[in-house]
Amino acid sequence: MCRTIKRMKKTGIRKTKIFTPTRIIMLGFLLSIVVGSILLYADFSNNGDVSFVDALFLATSSVCVTGLSTLNVGTTFTVFGQIIILILIQVGGLGVITFTAGLILAFGKRLSLSEKILVQNAYNVNTMTGLAQFTKRLFKAAFLIE
Repeated sequence: MCRTIKRMKKTGIRKTKIFTPTRIIMLGFLLSIVVGSILLYADFSNNGDVSFVDALFLATSSVCVTGLSTLNVGTTFTVFGQIIILILIQVGGLGVITFTAGLILAFGKRLSLSEKILVQNAYNVNTMTGLAQFTKRLFKAAFLIE
C-alpha cells in the first residue's frame, strides 16, 4: 500500500474519490429536488395549472425548508401532491442522509461502514458509536412532536 502511494506521488497521479460524503449528501439533496419536481409536475399531483418552474421552486423550497411557494398549495395540489410536499419537507428537515439511514434501520438492517461515515458527516460528530441509536431516537422524537 505504501509503495503504491509513493509511486503515485512520484508520477504525479492522484487517487481521488469521486463520491465523497459531502458529494453524496449534495447529490441526495439534488436527487430529492429533481424527483420531487417531477412528481409535483405530474398530472396526478396537481389540478393542471402548474408549470415545471413552479414545481421545481416548490420542491426546492420544501427540501430546503424555507416555506416559500408561488402557488396556493391547498387548492393547486391534490392530496397526493400535498403528501409529496410533506415528504420533501421531512427529507429536508431531517436531512437526506438521516432519512436514508432511518429507512435502512426501519427495515431492520444494519448500517454499513460507509453509511456510518455518511451519517457521521451529516451529524458533524467525531465518533461513530451510537449513530444508529441516535438516528432511531431522532426519528421517534420527530414523529412524536408532529
